[in-house]
Amino acid sequence: MTAYRLINSLFKNRKCRKIVKSWNSELPIFEKKIAKLSRTIKYTKSIDTMVKNFDNIGQEFKYIQQYKPQDVNIELNGQVINSIDNIEIIKEQYIKDFINNRIAIELQKKDCVESIFLKESFLKKALMHALKMIEFIPNDVEILCKINELEQELMNCYNKGES
Repeated sequence: MTAYRLINSLFKNRKCRKIVKSWNSELPIFEKKIAKLSRTIKYTKSIDTMVKNFDNIGQEFKYIQQYKPQDVNIELNGQVINSIDNIEIIKEQYIKDFINNRIAIELQKKDCVESIFLKESFLKKALMHALKMIEFIPNDVEILCKINELEQELMNCYNKGES
């Protein structure tokens, strides 16, 4: 019998050990995944990517809850995650803050230019960001008021230029 066949037969007869999954073995994996997803959320500019990553965090949290942990101290966006509902609340707030920031940037650009056409362009971009938020948070009164204000400002854009 050759050495290769001997080694092969030794490993063939060896039984595989089952790895017992427990809270202690799964927690470091969970924390690494959450840290990676959090970094992606923090540095992305795509709302779709943010939503997908928040949903992945929710799935990971459901998975880790199967082990009935005593205390999960995972922090996301400055808040401690205790339940799936907290993840949804954090997701909505993060998306609102992100889009409000994008709207504010466009409005600042509008204030820096003199051309009516450029002002109109920046107002349209701000309005598009606000309408994008409606896709993800449809019943938010604050954003509906913001859309109404932006529409009024867009309609009055040419009236102010003529006077």
